Amino acid sequence: MRRLRTLFVLAALAAILGALTFFDHRRLSTDERHQARGRLFPGFDRARIDSLRLTRGKSAVELVRKGDAWWIAAPSSLAEPTAVDAVLGELDFGQVERRISNADPALREKLGLRSPRATLEAGGRTFQIGGDAPDGSTVYVASSKDPDVLVVERRFFDVLDKSAEGWRSLRLTLTEPDQGHALAVGEVALERQGAGWALEKPIAARASTTRVDALLAAIDRARAHSARPGTFSGGEPILIDGVLQARLGGPCAGHSDQLEVARSDGLILCFASADLAPVRAGASSLRERRLFPLSLDEVDGVDVADESTHRTLELRRADAAWRIVAPLESAGPADDGAVRDWLSPLLALTASGHGPPGKTAITLRLRARGENITVELAPPEGGQVRALRQGEGDALLIPAPPAALLAPSPLQFRDRRIFNFRADDLSSLTIKERGAPSPADGAALDRFRDSLSELRADRFDPDASFTAIRTLRFTEAGSATARELSVGAADADGCLAETAGAPRFHLPAATCRALLSPMVRKVAPGPP
Repeated sequence: MRRLRTLFVLAALAAILGALTFFDHRRLSTDERHQARGRLFPGFDRARIDSLRLTRGKSAVELVRKGDAWWIAAPSSLAEPTAVDAVLGELDFGQVERRISNADPALREKLGLRSPRATLEAGGRTFQIGGDAPDGSTVYVASSKDPDVLVVERRFFDVLDKSAEGWRSLRLTLTEPDQGHALAVGEVALERQGAGWALEKPIAARASTTRVDALLAAIDRARAHSARPGTFSGGEPILIDGVLQARLGGPCAGHSDQLEVARSDGLILCFASADLAPVRAGASSLRERRLFPLSLDEVDGVDVADESTHRTLELRRADAAWRIVAPLESAGPADDGAVRDWLSPLLALTASGHGPPGKTAITLRLRARGENITVELAPPEGGQVRALRQGEGDALLIPAPPAALLAPSPLQFRDRRIFNFRADDLSSLTIKERGAPSPADGAALDRFRDSLSELRADRFDPDASFTAIRTLRFTEAGSATARELSVGAADADGCLAETAGAPRFHLPAATCRALLSPMVRKVAPGPP
C-alpha cells in the first residue's frame, strides 16, 4: 500500500513539473519580449499574408495574392511586384525607433492619427500613419494590436504613398519570362532544352542562348509609359507556357515612337518602340550561328567519321587527359596541346547564312555536359561548307576551313612524347656515325642526356623519306635493354628521326642541333 502511495506522489510531481516546463517554454523571455516590442509587426509571416488593403485619402486599393503573383482586386489587373514586396518588407523587417505611451485622444490628434495619411490592413492588424516626427526621418504610427504610438522610419509611409493607379504593374507580361519553359512571340516559338533554348517555329533549330537571354531580359525590363483599361484583337501574341500574356499592336495614338500592347488582364499599355525592338526579333536573329556553341574546356568527347573511307576517329577526355580511343591501332594517350589546337578553330566556326543541306562527307560529333552535338558536313563548294546540325531543318553555311580541320588524322593527336625519363638515369650512350661506333665521353653525355630524357616531336610524318646520319644507342639505369634513336640531316625547320615503336617524326631545330652536335673527343698532346 505504501509503495502504491509513493508511485502516485511521484506521478503527480512529474505531471506538475511537465506543466511548469510547458508553460515556461511558451512564455516569452525578457529578450524575446524586448525584441517583439522593437518590431513593427511582431511574429510577421509573409507566407500567411493573402491580402492587403491600402487607404490613402479617399482612395482605397485591395491587393490579393493569386499563386505567386499579386493582383489589384477591382478592377482586376496585375499589381507591381516590387511595390508589393516593398510593403511586405516593411512589415517583415520594420523597426520601432521609440514608443509614446499613454497617448490620449488629444495627443493622437496632434500626431495626425485621428485623420491618418495612409492606412494599411494586413494579417489581422491595422496600421494608421500620421504625421512626420520633428526629425523628418520618422513618422507616427498607430497599430490596432499595440496601445502605444509607434515611431518608425518614414520609409513605411513612402512605400504606401501611391495613387490607386500607382499599384498597377506596367510590365509587358503577367508572368516573369525567365520562369517559363516555352515562349512564343508572333510566329516565333522557343522552348527550353536542357541548359539552352531551341527554335520550334518557324523552323526547328538550335537557338543562341545569349540572344534568347537578351530577348527575355528585354521582356522583363520593359515598362509602359501609360496604361488604360481596354483590349483589342489581332496583333502579335506573346505566350509563356502556352498562356496568352499580351498582344503587340501598332503605334499609340499621338505617340508615333510608342507601341500599343493589349495585356491579358484588360489593360492597354504604351511602350517605347525601342524597348520592344528586341522582343520582335525574327527567328533568323535568334538562331545559333556557331557550329558548336561550346567552350574549349567543356568538350570531353570527339567523333569524326569519314563517309568515304568508313573510318572513325574517337577522342575521349577523362581525368583532364585526352586519349585516342579509335581506330584501335592508334589507341593510346593523346597530346593535350594538339587536341586543343585542333578544337579551338573548330569551335570558332560561325555560319554566315543557311540553306539546303548537301550530301554528307564528314560527320562530326562533340560531346559536352552529357549532350552530343552532331553535324553532317558536305564537301566544300564555292568556298563554303554546308553543315547540317542534327535536329535542324536546314544547313548552316560556313566558310570552308582547311581540310585538316574537318578530317583530322589520328597521328595529328598522338602523344608527342618520344622518351620520358630522368636525365640522371641515363647510364650509357653510344654514338654511331658513318658506320663507326665511338663511345661518348662525359661532356657529350651532358649535352645529350637533357635532349633525350624529354624528347618530344613537333609532328609525325611517317611517309617522309629518311636517311639517318647519326644513331644514338643508350640505356637507362636499372634496364638491360638498349634503345636507339636515328636522326636525319637538319635544316632550318628541324630534322626527321625515328625509333622503335613510333611512326617517323619531326623534331624542332633546337633539339636537332643538340642531338647532332660534334662528338670529337679531346686528345691530350703527346711528347714532341
